[in-house]
Amino acid sequence: GTKQFYNVALQLLGYHVHYDYDFADPTGFMQRNALPFVQDISDNQKLISAFYRLLNTRA
Repeated sequence: GTKQFYNVALQLLGYHVHYDYDFADPTGFMQRNALPFVQDISDNQKLISAFYRLLNTRA
């Protein structure tokens, strides 16, 4: 779920697949651009944290 979450998150932030970032590596793009992300969304607490960070991120 981590890649899927961040593929959607980046699109919600206004980034475009293939033009701005690679669909297979959304977290790599986020890391290179100093965007906050949760490394491995594997439980509800991490998912909540990922949503919180997304809601507080400006592109």
